[in-house]
Amino acid sequence: MPRPVGSDDLPPPLVDSDDLEELLAPNAGAAVIGYWLNAQAAYVAPAMAWIAAEFADEPVHVRGVDVERAPALLEALGVRSLPTVLLCLNGEVLDALVGRIDPETLARRVRWLLQRSPTPQGIFARLFGPKRSSA
Repeated sequence: MPRPVGSDDLPPPLVDSDDLEELLAPNAGAAVIGYWLNAQAAYVAPAMAWIAAEFADEPVHVRGVDVERAPALLEALGVRSLPTVLLCLNGEVLDALVGRIDPETLARRVRWLLQRSPTPQGIFARLFGPKRSSA
C-alpha cells in the first residue's frame, strides 16, 4: 500500500526535449511519464513516487513533468488534460490515465506495460538461447 511521500520522493523531472527524446527512443524500453501542474501535484505525484519505489528493480523509467516549468513538453506528446500519466514502450504511447490517479490502478497498468516489454538479453542468450537451470 502506498505510503505518504515528500518532495524528495518524487521521480526525477523531465526538464527539456532532450530528456523526453531519450526516454522515448525506439529501444528505450518502458516508461511512465506523469504530467501535472504544480497545484495538481497532490493528485498524481504521490502515486508516481510510489510507482518509482515499487518498480525500482524493474526495467521501467518513471519520470514527471511539471508543465509550469517545462511547458514545451506538454505539447510534445499531445497531452491535453492534466493531470495525465502516459505509459510508453519503445517510444510509443500505449495507454494514458487522466485525472486523479489511484496508486493501485497505476501499479496494475505498469505491470501490464512490463508484460509487453521484451526481456533484455545479453549476447550469449541471443546467440545460444536462454540459460537453462541445471536442476
